[in-house]
Amino acid sequence: MIKPDKTLVPDWDEDNISHIAEHGLSPEQVEEVYYSEGPFPALAVKQKKKKGRSTEYRYRLWGTDATGKYVLNLLWPHIPNTGHGAA
Repeated sequence: MIKPDKTLVPDWDEDNISHIAEHGLSPEQVEEVYYSEGPFPALAVKQKKKKGRSTEYRYRLWGTDATGKYVLNLLWPHIPNTGHGAA
């Protein structure tokens, strides 16, 4: 178990907001868990996932929102296309 990387910033596009809403969550609740604003500290497991030739890391995050509601999140950082490997 690790603590979440506080330097990562959420990317709340419509797809992400719609997806978490299907699970009864708001962006604010997810951020409260991520930044450990609930009564219990958030813990994460970093998982490696192969995607073609590249590897991305995802985080399984457990914690509570500010009201104490227990929440499990699956997160992965968005890495912008830097143009590396482009023709």
